[in-house]
Amino acid sequence: MSPVKDSETQTLPRCNKAWSTTSGSSGAVPEDILLRAARRLGPVGLVYAFSFLAFYLAYAIVSGRPVAAADLPGAITLAALLLGLTMYAISRWAHWPPCRILSAGLVFQVLASFLIAFIETYWPYAPDDIIHGHSAVAIWIVYFALLVPVNWRQTIVASLLSALTLPASMALHILLGHVPSPTPGQWILINLAPMLMVVTTAPLSRYLFSLGAQVSKAREAGSYEFIDRLGQGGMGEVWRARHRMLAREAAVKLIRPRSVGLHDTEAVEAAKRRFEREARATAALQSPNTVTLYDYGMTDEGVLYYAMELVKGMDLEDLVRKHGPQPPERVVRILSQVCSSLAEAHAHGLTHRDIKPRNILIGRLGLEFDFVKVVDFGLVKALRDTEQTQLTQDGTTTGTPAYMAPEVAMGTGDVDERADLYALGCVGYWLLTGHNVFEGKTAMAVALDHVQTRPVPPSERVETPIPRRLEAVILACLAKKPEDRPQSALELKARLEESLEGVDWNDQSAESWWRIHAPEIAAQTYAPATLV
Repeated sequence: MSPVKDSETQTLPRCNKAWSTTSGSSGAVPEDILLRAARRLGPVGLVYAFSFLAFYLAYAIVSGRPVAAADLPGAITLAALLLGLTMYAISRWAHWPPCRILSAGLVFQVLASFLIAFIETYWPYAPDDIIHGHSAVAIWIVYFALLVPVNWRQTIVASLLSALTLPASMALHILLGHVPSPTPGQWILINLAPMLMVVTTAPLSRYLFSLGAQVSKAREAGSYEFIDRLGQGGMGEVWRARHRMLAREAAVKLIRPRSVGLHDTEAVEAAKRRFEREARATAALQSPNTVTLYDYGMTDEGVLYYAMELVKGMDLEDLVRKHGPQPPERVVRILSQVCSSLAEAHAHGLTHRDIKPRNILIGRLGLEFDFVKVVDFGLVKALRDTEQTQLTQDGTTTGTPAYMAPEVAMGTGDVDERADLYALGCVGYWLLTGHNVFEGKTAMAVALDHVQTRPVPPSERVETPIPRRLEAVILACLAKKPEDRPQSALELKARLEESLEGVDWNDQSAESWWRIHAPEIAAQTYAPATLV
């Protein structure tokens, strides 16, 4: 799963209790649904404004009257045009939480109803006229009940006020002497449809709001409620979520058993036990370079989940794609921090099995720049666990082909922490050159290259100089046989730190880079990271 950057997601301010479900229902309409509804109000405002303008122009053409804002229909049309454009501007540019925009939408509904009613009652009814059709106010009331997800009390108030604009505008015309008073029968026929819509929209709104609450309930995992989806991959999804009690944001990863080939109840239960053991082991990791695991479990729908530290930063794949190959001294600083994370995991008998640029994030933590977090231990395997019930089908491999150790690609099962060091060598190769070690046309071709083909030295892939000792460390990580690689993450870290011959990427270098290339992160007071 690939990370989603801050620019691709929007933090939704929480709405007040008026937007929570009532009368015994639980939950609330999810805020991303509220946001989409708020955004819909913009096009609705435009449609309202230009529909009113089109009606007035058609009226002027048919009646032969000149188009002018000085007459009453023209003034009402101008007011409707301004009202619709104002609603569009609020929806499009106001930096308000979605619930506040929707509240403005309810005000817009009432004011728009009044202008519709005012123009409809502008022409007098003769005493013997039969009222045909229904007021457009009735249609407007139902349309808003479908459009704006508010609770039934808010709907009742807005709908009733909208319906009352019809008799109010008629009374105003009578007082101004524009029209005579209609007969009692005409009064009833004119106002019947809007009043019936008030009664109809109450259960309609309650039903729609309950659907929103059901969506909210379905978007919960343990104590976390989902906000928006950050990414999706073969094993499941990652959601940005919020802890209901602590108001702390987290990244929640969902793994559906069917997505990893588990279908019968016994296999799912075995996977659940395995998942819980691995989650507890991952939660025990305390390295600051390992993303923190907050919680784990299974939802009511049987979906495995774990909640992790939400990190805002840049993954190493995007770092290279956007900014090119990195200086050797910076590469050493990054890889050394990854080694610190892996060293602790390996000491606990855990191997990551999916080390790749997407799963290594770099950003700011407190006052420290270029702080690295290793994420997504979702493919973790307990090396010292005698009950091997993997979350993948027997005989299959896990990981990403471009970063897959030969023993993993061959599926021999004889895999230990040195497979992570091979993958980390591939990451270092990527950081130094902007190329993968092997770039075959298919995943199978790449996997075979890892097993059979000697890698091209990084210095032959780029024009910028690479220290020979650093290149030797990277190539040692890429040895086909595990025994020819560094034998531990701590050994690899020591060899990396000795490879630069006095050159260093210091704190000042890191801070300067971030302030130039990512000022939005440099300006933050802290940098937890985007997790996928």
